[in-house]
Amino acid sequence: MDTSLSSERSFDGLVPELPMSSLNSRRTNQAGFTLVELVAVCAILMIIVAAAFPLVARTMDNIKLRYSASDLSGILQRCRIQAVRRNSPFAVATTVMPDGSTAFFVDLNQNVNPAYAAGDPLADLPTHSTPHLGTGSGAPNEGALTAALGFPVNASTTALPAFNARGLPCTYAGGAATCPVTNTGYIYFINDTGISGNANWAAIAISPSGRVQTWIYQPGNNIWVKQ
Repeated sequence: MDTSLSSERSFDGLVPELPMSSLNSRRTNQAGFTLVELVAVCAILMIIVAAAFPLVARTMDNIKLRYSASDLSGILQRCRIQAVRRNSPFAVATTVMPDGSTAFFVDLNQNVNPAYAAGDPLADLPTHSTPHLGTGSGAPNEGALTAALGFPVNASTTALPAFNARGLPCTYAGGAATCPVTNTGYIYFINDTGISGNANWAAIAISPSGRVQTWIYQPGNNIWVKQ
């Protein structure tokens, strides 16, 4: 028998058949992550998230605090513009919203005892933001802030901040007819406790000339920074 011919026929156009053990080995090598590898990756991700959460929470709380301070500053400046435009004193008062949050509004009706009415300019603070009028708010380093302002502030927690026809702060007591200028400023503190659980502080000050200032407390340095 011609063995060379038999050999050519056996390999001519034919693919040698691989054993099943070899195929199973290839399939095993092409498999995805093992359970142990997935568990290890998940554990690493959880550690990273746990480490980053406090920083993210503080950042979100700081953003929310700045929004609250901006809203309060805006309503005070709007009150001042209203007083100058209409040549008459206007006050900023507070009201409690249905969700329990505190809202500031400009009393357009100039009531003796300001009360919110539909159409009054309104700034609603979040439920986790607590405002405090005057000194004695419990804010950290409060004395250093009031000293840095460079002007005396009305320490009263009940005297509503208002502006007269010249845009100067005055004490609103008894309606638009009574708003004497005291040559002092006003200050509001905002205590905001957000998702981080830490107490964050901001302050809105009104100078005797009617300028509205925003200050943010930096706990890391224990200082107030003017914005």
